[in-house]
Amino acid sequence: MDAMMTLPRFASTCLLPILLITLLLAGCATPPSAPPDPLIGQIVEGRSATQLDRETLFARMLDADVVYLGEVHDNPHHQARQRDAVEALLAVGKAPTLAIEFFGSEQTGWLMDYAQPKAQGEMARSGPVSERILRRRVGWDGEGDDRWERYGPLLEIARDNRLPVLGIDLPPALRLRLQRVGRDGLSPVELAQLPPGSPDPEAYALVMNARLGQAHCGYGTPESVARLYDTWLARNDAMAAGIVAALEDSDHHPVVVIVGAGHVEHGQSVVRRVAELRPDTRQLVIGLRPVTLPPRPLSDHLAPTVSDGVDFGPDYQVFWFTPLQEREDPCEKYREILRKRHGAKQEKGAA
Repeated sequence: MDAMMTLPRFASTCLLPILLITLLLAGCATPPSAPPDPLIGQIVEGRSATQLDRETLFARMLDADVVYLGEVHDNPHHQARQRDAVEALLAVGKAPTLAIEFFGSEQTGWLMDYAQPKAQGEMARSGPVSERILRRRVGWDGEGDDRWERYGPLLEIARDNRLPVLGIDLPPALRLRLQRVGRDGLSPVELAQLPPGSPDPEAYALVMNARLGQAHCGYGTPESVARLYDTWLARNDAMAAGIVAALEDSDHHPVVVIVGAGHVEHGQSVVRRVAELRPDTRQLVIGLRPVTLPPRPLSDHLAPTVSDGVDFGPDYQVFWFTPLQEREDPCEKYREILRKRHGAKQEKGAA
């Protein structure tokens, strides 16, 4: 496979193993320790390397049916840029729909109940009681859970402006089953819960399987990678179906999709599936790209991915560069988990 495929010189996304879902998807950051990268704050077209200002970018959002804001989930700079984009749409009279990967489709009712009170004249619920209820409903009320700090302000913007908010990912239990047993291991009842799908182009499937293998930090097996790929495809199909359904609400355009950047790279995955389900949909893919240490030139960020002779181009239509977010190396944590697990098994066997 290595002979057939040239991957980018660095990846903006590291797709995840079962135990690293929110840590690895959409980016492998390293702690910043150098002077600020001059790319921070720049907005650049992927293919032409043309510099854009915010006003031009926001104007392009107005012409799109779907705007993807591909993020690194634990980078607060990305959530801040997402709020900027939504507020820019609101400032010109748009009332977008928010479609968020971080929630399963079954949680949409809880989100809508929070963002849109039952009656138009009813005062929107606010304050700690409303927040506490939603956090309990969606499972974000655990000690040390910082997800509300990241995404709560965006949900508050939605509530203040009565915007629809949708969960678009697979339900967590179904994702877990796919990761553990793969599509072939699901029962007929579970299979019936999956949306219709279509496979990736063969050349892009090579890209994804290579990245999913990397996501196991060197410990993956062909079987585990195959299960991850089954899950990846099903999640993309589910998110695309939710986005297409949201487009039926003509009063709330564009649909702004908050999603891990890996799901929208190269116009594939979710973006490809939306185009199949709803041809002629105008899609704008904005990748929120953290800079690297040491700093890399713009040309490295814009380098195309080529697989099996197919040039998939740069990662995104538009790159919006942001600072890094300090974090531990997730592979180190993963190795420690595996070490403890295998060590426990060896001790048990010796006993």
